[in-house]
Amino acid sequence: MNQSKLEKEGIPTVTVATTAFIDLAKASTAGTGVPEMSFVVVEHPIGGISKEQIEAKADAAFPEILKMALEWKPQPAKVATPKPAYPAERVNFTGTIEDVNKLMFENGWSLGLPIVPPTPRRVEAMLKGTTRSPDEIIWVVPPRNGALTVELLAVHAAMAGCKPEYMPLLITVMEAFREEAYDWLGAATTTGSEAPMVLVNGPIVKELGIAYETGCLAGGYHPNVSMGYTVNLIGAAVGGAVATKRIDRSVLGNRANIIAYFFGENEDANPWEPYHVEKGFQPTDNVITVMSGDFVTLQELHCKTGAEVLTTISSYLGGGALCFGGGPLVGPNSFKSHFLVLSPERAAILAQDGWTKDAIRKYIVEHAKTQYGATTPKWRGIPNDFGPLTPESLVPVFGKPEEIQIIVAGGPGTHSSYVRGGHGSIVTKLIKR
Repeated sequence: MNQSKLEKEGIPTVTVATTAFIDLAKASTAGTGVPEMSFVVVEHPIGGISKEQIEAKADAAFPEILKMALEWKPQPAKVATPKPAYPAERVNFTGTIEDVNKLMFENGWSLGLPIVPPTPRRVEAMLKGTTRSPDEIIWVVPPRNGALTVELLAVHAAMAGCKPEYMPLLITVMEAFREEAYDWLGAATTTGSEAPMVLVNGPIVKELGIAYETGCLAGGYHPNVSMGYTVNLIGAAVGGAVATKRIDRSVLGNRANIIAYFFGENEDANPWEPYHVEKGFQPTDNVITVMSGDFVTLQELHCKTGAEVLTTISSYLGGGALCFGGGPLVGPNSFKSHFLVLSPERAAILAQDGWTKDAIRKYIVEHAKTQYGATTPKWRGIPNDFGPLTPESLVPVFGKPEEIQIIVAGGPGTHSSYVRGGHGSIVTKLIKR
């Protein structure tokens, strides 16, 4: 919360939160180093209602806002001494595996799926997978700003059933998530349904057995599932992304906020250069790429040429702009990160017909359009140089070709996917082992 920075500088603040989000606001405050902040609570919702209703709520809340701004002071008794980040707290417990899982879930240390008890022996074994010091703080995880040490990462990796050799990759993933460009805070606290995505490139994909062919986003692949579960265990238990009562504050949620999207690129079936090579890395480098988004299936079942494939995909994406609330439209409000995940069969058809990645991007930008009048007004933000627009005018979904990333993944079949980016942007990092 940015308010905590102001409070630390001696500038008083008053935070207004609705009844639906006050728990999340208070939980976020707890980890900022500010023991207490002033809040005014208004009845939810304040969006999607009339101007008159909003003004009535504002008028009713204003006296309390003024009072809190002028009179509120933190209680000295509530100043808590923060616990050291290392070593992790030990919990002595005796019971069955069912009892352990109940304990974990009721304390907000798991997400409902079974976990492996992180005994000292298991954590020590996990730490043997890295040369990094166990007391090193990798990331201060928003919104609660819990300190993630190498040891605590090993704890959650053990809980998710990971192997020690996964540790260097997991450490790099956490370092990517902490980048400001990714915007973990925004992604973790949004009411939307975006979720973390991790793409892996390089020899490490086959070394660790990371799935990149048929069903690579499904179950049945231990590295993908266990590391995907680790990502969200840390987000929830260390970062407090689910706030209190273990509730994800997005409207509907996303299963990938339990087990994150985690897969490798199918470099063997890629007719172009792999994604990490396109970004300046060597083919032998091991690289991860993270973004926050959501997968949408593209059905181009009966296309026989590259042009037909792209026409169908562009039509999907143009119509999809309506489903996305007009968010992807060009302008200041647009999403800037997009992945086109082509199946090997579709990539092969496109390459055989002479389509390069750059040509594909350019075609989609020029042909993925939607009607101006069908978009959400406050999301439009269309640049002035588009000229006068009528409700029937077709406007592009994407701003620039370079906003569209292209990879190849999956197995036989004609289904591809589009990953709509959400908060933040794409971060790519080299894995150091």
